[in-house]
Amino acid sequence: MEDTFKKSDELFRDLKEYISKRLLLFELNLADKLSKIISKWIVSILIVTMFFFGLVFISASVAFFIGKLMGDVFYGFLIVGISYWIAAVTLWKTKRRKMQKSILNSILENFISYE
Repeated sequence: MEDTFKKSDELFRDLKEYISKRLLLFELNLADKLSKIISKWIVSILIVTMFFFGLVFISASVAFFIGKLMGDVFYGFLIVGISYWIAAVTLWKTKRRKMQKSILNSILENFISYE
């Protein structure tokens, strides 16, 4: 009878250790996936920021050039601004759903990856 209690006590200890190791594994997997997502977001934000500043400087240069050709800098900035506004409205109307789906798929892909 004492042997049975000893074996059940060992079984209980082993089960407790197994559950604790599984929880630790889950936490480590979650931390790994979250760190990958966050690092991808940080890199993406840096790249977008660099492209943004490049676009701002190129746009200002184009606006000054058009303004010089037209005789007033105001017209150059007006033409560049209107062209960006038209591009933004067009993208918003046509690509909004596709961009949302793409972002969602990217996030889910990182959480459901089988490595």
